[in-house]
Amino acid sequence: MGVQGDRKPDAPIGEELIAESGHTDAELQTRVDNDRAISLYRSAGWQLTDRLIHNAHHGIEYDEHVLVKHLDDRVDVQSSSSPASDPSARQSSSTLMNATEPAP
Repeated sequence: MGVQGDRKPDAPIGEELIAESGHTDAELQTRVDNDRAISLYRSAGWQLTDRLIHNAHHGIEYDEHVLVKHLDDRVDVQSSSSPASDPSARQSSSTLMNATEPAP
């Protein structure tokens, strides 16, 4: 998944699906030089951490920032048919969403 253009997503469907599946937190990574993606994610509530991940693909080495977001408030608590709506059934785990651009 990559960030295309300056368009901000209307509805973070992926975040809702992750929260509805029982996860309370998510994290993603994006290249340290991808200022547009970092800006977009921060405007959507993602928090930049001090963690860096070093990667090497096809002989190209680069670092990525790790961003995190608490998703607990994304779940529709009015839906009693979903196990995710029961806070005691929620998982406190992270889901990784890769936000890197493919190497040229």
